[in-house]
Amino acid sequence: MEAIKETWERIIVLIKEEMKDAPFNSFIKPLEPVSVEKEKKLVTLKAPNKMTKERIEGRWYNNQIRDSIRDILGPEYDFKLVLPEDVKPAKSVRKTAAVSTKYNGNPINPRYTFNNFVQGKSNHFAAASALAVARGPFETFNPLFIYGGVGLGKTHLICAIANEIMTRMPELDVMYITAETFVNDYISSIRDKTQTEFREKYRHVDVLIVDDIQFLAGKGSSQEEFFHTFDELHTGDRQIIITSDKPPGELQDIQIRLTNRFGWSMTADINPPELETRIAILNKKAENEGLPITPGLMEGIEYIAEHIESNVRDMEGALTRLISHSKLENEEINREYAQRVLKDIIQDNKLRVTPDKIKEAVADRLEVDVKDMESNKRSSNIVYSRRIAMYLCREKIGLPYQRIGELFGGKDHSTVITSCRDIEAAMKVNNELREVIKEIEEQLR
Repeated sequence: MEAIKETWERIIVLIKEEMKDAPFNSFIKPLEPVSVEKEKKLVTLKAPNKMTKERIEGRWYNNQIRDSIRDILGPEYDFKLVLPEDVKPAKSVRKTAAVSTKYNGNPINPRYTFNNFVQGKSNHFAAASALAVARGPFETFNPLFIYGGVGLGKTHLICAIANEIMTRMPELDVMYITAETFVNDYISSIRDKTQTEFREKYRHVDVLIVDDIQFLAGKGSSQEEFFHTFDELHTGDRQIIITSDKPPGELQDIQIRLTNRFGWSMTADINPPELETRIAILNKKAENEGLPITPGLMEGIEYIAEHIESNVRDMEGALTRLISHSKLENEEINREYAQRVLKDIIQDNKLRVTPDKIKEAVADRLEVDVKDMESNKRSSNIVYSRRIAMYLCREKIGLPYQRIGELFGGKDHSTVITSCRDIEAAMKVNNELREVIKEIEEQLR
């Protein structure tokens, strides 16, 4: 039963990340795990009453639970809901990751600390900047702007800042939100005619942390409100911390005066981790789970790190599934066991677009050699192919300009920016180029 409870705890953490507090607390939190049937690939959950059961079955929560179960146990798993009278009474499942309630912002996972953040070449500068702000808010970098791709640790870092400040300086009013929360609160304040209260809430905090600022794109009124919020906080020497998937200068459909302010002080990027850092991240996660790093577990960790390169969240999810299967099946982890349990995840990852696949697809379509594209050759067909490959690396997988430059013979990031912009501009008027890129994208799919 303990293994079932631990598995449900891992699943419920995933569900919580995708849901607002109100429906999560009302419908998901009261559920209790009953069983995990490996043969039937079925998870049985107990709902506290008929109303909760019917609400879950009739709304999107049904899919959210199923998707999270499959993320942990595998794509073939499903679940069913039963009522208390259908099963013997069970003890309530232990809740994980209690969140701070000292302010009106989004929940902060207390596990997101600097001690739990694994540093490497790909994230050292961002981590050092974040720690400097956490230990000296208002005195170092204001604003601090951290950017990078999905699943690389931006949210971990900014929550670590919040946890550190709340521990060291509990008298400060710290607020962590997503940009989506800001927009939704602003819309609600207009509807309910509570804009005074809205501004009081956001403009009188000591530290404002905003995740995924790119969500403001195209939302003119919300941008206007955030602009004035930013100015009032900054003028009052309050700390502002922001994350995004792109650097300030590349954010689309956001006012220039805002993006200029985002770059006033410190911008720091996080890149995909190198192999050694990926292994260290998974070691740390295993240690946090209280698992000894046995030779077999190390084989499983290395297998994951070798095959999932660009997303820390995906790596940790794969390890979570591996550990859950091992406990449920009472099997020792080793490389062969990891290959069997994670075959669908690793296969999906192999099918994803990678820089190498882009290079090969471009080289094949335009009849050039990949090594020539990676070289400093300046013949027109090579330059043309190289620019298309750079553009696709940026558009299809969102690689940072600096990283793209490294992949194509050490080109300067400004050269990559120019190449991408030239291709983007040419596509608007050149039907042949659009057709070529369309064919390459079809090949990648």
